[in-house]
Amino acid sequence: MNNDQPTRSWLGYDWFKTTVAVILAALLLYGGLSGPGQTPVAIVSTAVPVASATIAPAPTVAPAVVPIAAPTTAPSATAAPSPTAASSPASGSIAAPTLDPLAGNLIAGPATLSGTSSPNSLVEVLIDGVAVGTATVSANGTWSLPEIVLAAGERTIVARTVDAAGAELVAAEPVTATVGAANASTVPTIDAPAGLLAAGPLTLTGTGTPGSSVEILVDDEPLGTTAVSADGSWAFDVVLAEGDRSIVARTLDGSARPPTSEALALKVGAPAAGDQLAILAPREGAKLPAGPITINGTGTPGTDLEVLDSDKVLGEGTVTADGTWEIEVTPDEGEPAIGVRIKGSDDVVGKPIRITVGKAETNFCTGLELGCQAWVTRAGGFSLRMRAGAGTDQAIVAKLPIGTQMELLEGPSRANNLNWYRVRTKGDQEGWVAGENLVLQPD
Repeated sequence: MNNDQPTRSWLGYDWFKTTVAVILAALLLYGGLSGPGQTPVAIVSTAVPVASATIAPAPTVAPAVVPIAAPTTAPSATAAPSPTAASSPASGSIAAPTLDPLAGNLIAGPATLSGTSSPNSLVEVLIDGVAVGTATVSANGTWSLPEIVLAAGERTIVARTVDAAGAELVAAEPVTATVGAANASTVPTIDAPAGLLAAGPLTLTGTGTPGSSVEILVDDEPLGTTAVSADGSWAFDVVLAEGDRSIVARTLDGSARPPTSEALALKVGAPAAGDQLAILAPREGAKLPAGPITINGTGTPGTDLEVLDSDKVLGEGTVTADGTWEIEVTPDEGEPAIGVRIKGSDDVVGKPIRITVGKAETNFCTGLELGCQAWVTRAGGFSLRMRAGAGTDQAIVAKLPIGTQMELLEGPSRANNLNWYRVRTKGDQEGWVAGENLVLQPD
């Protein structure tokens, strides 16, 4: 070590650094105390020579600075839920779905499965372990899956709640159902009408199981039922509108999938010339005094026609060259059903009109009882078959138009799932009719 090194003296350069440090400290203090709109504070400082190694930081207030947090991972408890969390509730928060009992005898084919579960949840149905459909539970807690095909045999059906991804959350107890094979002998048939069809009344016929009831549907709309006679035949009156029509018949056997015929496609044309007969006056609901009244209307020139009250002929006439006709008749007092038909025909054309002539009598009967008056209801179509005896296997003796008035003479006699009455009409025809097609007041 060289001890001959001279001791370093305080140089002007050191004084310069000290002065600069003091000035910077003053500026920092000035910046911390002076904000926008503040009057600058004058700072008087006396520089004191201090060795650079011993200068302490100036006690100043640093400018307000918003701290920036270091990027950290938010705690899992406050993490936003994933998009699937809302639609996938935990199994503990929802009830197990239920499956409604399957009504009636199950026949192989489409059936509707339904039940209950937590609102807005998803219910999946499995048959023999195979998923067959998924339904969203409605706000009232019910769900339904229509047209689920059931095969014949022992079937195990399970309803379970699933999440949006299809994972099972909770399942109901399995239900075992016995599904029978469809019996071809119970499937009804419909006879195809011969020739061109015109809009208006038509009698449909077909076959079915003797003693069963057959329902008729036109363009998927049920129109009514008819009984299959002992010989396996049935008949049903319908009114077809012009256009393409689809007709089916199905046996009402209480099953979830009634045996149904093949659809019969019919092309129905405009009404035939003779069917253009129409009544213009009087109008439906007219109130007229007792005595002769004039009925008039239109039709095909040269057509011979009859005017009726119920099934009683009131008068005859012919459509003139200008396509009009007019007949004076004298109906009985009351509420006659005035109809018109081609002379010699059994069917009234169009719906009869209901009018009041003189004083209308009140029918005080409260049910179909012997001695009471009854009328053929409009709901049955254009005509009602009167038969020689009680039952659809009996011979047809007359066709009674809507509004036909009659007196109940005998009955009821049960046959073909219908209640039959022997009656006498206003036109003095006697026979048996099904009470299901009668009403106690004209409609």
